Amino acid sequence: MESPSVYMCSAEPPDTVGGPGPRPPIGQPGPLQGSRILVIEDEFLIATVIEDVLRQAGAEEVLIAVNMQEARAALAEHTLDIAMIDMQLDEGSESGVSLGKLAMARNIPFIFLTGYTRVVLPDGFSAVPVLTKPYIPRTLIEALSDLLARSRGSDP
Repeated sequence: MESPSVYMCSAEPPDTVGGPGPRPPIGQPGPLQGSRILVIEDEFLIATVIEDVLRQAGAEEVLIAVNMQEARAALAEHTLDIAMIDMQLDEGSESGVSLGKLAMARNIPFIFLTGYTRVVLPDGFSAVPVLTKPYIPRTLIEALSDLLARSRGSDP
């Protein structure tokens, strides 16, 4: 059985608990059950930890993009329920905002991820949730569950 996880980057995933490559499905229903989520994070280790948290919460498919090129391709080519966008990738401080605009254009709900404690969002992004590193798994899942519920037209 193939894992639904897809790594957008060209490099092999680094050794992690369980070894490199696809992760086995968790098989447990959760608040993100059946969802397809794009994680745009330039720190691969953080991205794989997020992936594990999302899969444990029931995500069906988790894609990881570690740079702008991969992120643009994933946003354009995949059917997604949610995107998680690091606010500062390889193209500077506005890279996350430009990816947010792409997600908005495709009607993909998203949250911003950042390592900064104070973030000023530009016009048009005031309703976008922002999570600050380090992430607490419960907080991450709650934010995504709420976003997913709103995008599907139900109460969180």
